[in-house]
Amino acid sequence: MRLPRPSLYMLTITLLVVLSMALLLSSSEMYRRLAYDHQRQGLENLVRMETTDALKRLEIQAQEIGFSIQIRATLHFARCLPVRISA
Repeated sequence: MRLPRPSLYMLTITLLVVLSMALLLSSSEMYRRLAYDHQRQGLENLVRMETTDALKRLEIQAQEIGFSIQIRATLHFARCLPVRISA
């Protein structure tokens, strides 16, 4: 029994199917990589903004604490000075 030879039409369709599957696999990998890169960049930007805001808040708090300490030290120093009453 002899098997029929594949026709040119079947070979063309098979070749197109194989090529389209290869294109699908390569493009899906490329788009997946791009999506991961964009997601990573977005998270980096978010973390950068949040840390900048947190550092600014900490800087303001540190300045307020420093001013509070300076005021207390000034008041303490002023209380220790002898009182001069001029007549």
